Amino acid sequence: MKAWLDSVTYAKDDMVTFGSSLYVSLAKLNLGNEPTEEDSEWWVLYMDPITQVYNALWTLLESHAPLTQLVELRNRIKFSGTNTDPVKAEVLTADLPELRLVPLSGSSYLTRTSSSSTILQQFRVELSTGDQRVDAALFPIQWEVYRALCNWVTTLQALKWNSKAYVTTLKAGEHQQGVTNTDLQRGIKGWSLLWSCSVEMTFTTTDLTT
Repeated sequence: MKAWLDSVTYAKDDMVTFGSSLYVSLAKLNLGNEPTEEDSEWWVLYMDPITQVYNALWTLLESHAPLTQLVELRNRIKFSGTNTDPVKAEVLTADLPELRLVPLSGSSYLTRTSSSSTILQQFRVELSTGDQRVDAALFPIQWEVYRALCNWVTTLQALKWNSKAYVTTLKAGEHQQGVTNTDLQRGIKGWSLLWSCSVEMTFTTTDLTT
């Protein structure tokens, strides 16, 4: 292992090399997930399927230009990556509208069929508008989230674990609008949106047990 520099300033290439070497030594059978310079996430040694789905849902939302034009990058709250405390305790006008993607409960079947096992993971899109007009942010953003999720097949079914695609369905569930969600509003009046969805993942049982 290459010694760390005393200056605590490490070359990115060295970190990628170290991360890749450690990855191979810890998970020889987990192929196809090595950290690369392209994504610069050398700290990610293993990308599990559920995390892949979470990140892919963000990819769906952020690849839809009409939505990103309505919600600024700094106001898209992600619970993954390097930021360990992404939620803003207080918000100003410039911090809204704010969009979050939150993992919820789920269910799993260890043996769904004679050869497959499944996980059903729920997520929720949460929106805080900071505006009491439904036509200023609530309905426009809700509509663009819907349009973004309609592209799920291409993005989610491209995900692979153990060299196999595993996402079978994305279902968008109930959405609730309100003006009293204090966790989202944090003292600023305006409409909020809670929109649940679920992703079903199916794996070959022998891949999970070997």
